[in-house]
Amino acid sequence: MTSALATYRIDGTGALAEVVDVDPLSTGAQAMVIRRQTAPVLYVVNQDDSILSFTQDSASGSLSQMGAALAVPSGSTPTRIALDPLGRFAFVIYQNTNKIAAFTINASTGVLTSVGTAIATGAWPSSVTVDLTGKFVYVTNFEGYSVSTYTINAATGAITVANSGALDFETTPSFVLTVTASDGTLSDTAAVTVNLNNLNDNAPAIADATVAIDENMGVGAARAGGVEEPERRD
Repeated sequence: MTSALATYRIDGTGALAEVVDVDPLSTGAQAMVIRRQTAPVLYVVNQDDSILSFTQDSASGSLSQMGAALAVPSGSTPTRIALDPLGRFAFVIYQNTNKIAAFTINASTGVLTSVGTAIATGAWPSSVTVDLTGKFVYVTNFEGYSVSTYTINAATGAITVANSGALDFETTPSFVLTVTASDGTLSDTAAVTVNLNNLNDNAPAIADATVAIDENMGVGAARAGGVEEPERRD
């Protein structure tokens, strides 16, 4: 089923009036966000593994697609998108593969460019947001019952895991990373599976106890459990 994007004008009373054009979208449009810096750009993520970009005519409100759709890895199913406060970077959830991808935004044109490879989230990521300082990205994970936190590189837009709690065996026992090696001309890609070790991360527990010892006993002579002072050897 093909989705569509309708544009509405808002008058002084708050009433909506539909603009004439309705732009057809790729299959399964999921979410959109507007970059308002310089010339505004509207980004739409679609379940058919694509991201569309639109510019808007300030007078009529009509939308124009910016070139061809940006393809993302097949089977990734992008469902949510968020921008940093300065409109420099975009972050997209790949729900089907439990990953988040980062993109730079061209300051003049608004064109998206992928930054490295997508990195793991928790199970079934469902939403993404960037904090007001533009330093961190947060992803809620529906099936993982968790929130993943990432640090944003202010120069490149690349993200790294900011909280060790995201590496939790009980939530996600393994991650699959896509690694690309290149000599500048030739390249090869491989899937690297990282299995987490199930360590004892439970908080220490100790029960209350009452013991009795004799007064004036030497250091180390008394122990819990009713052990008496060792015999002296003359």
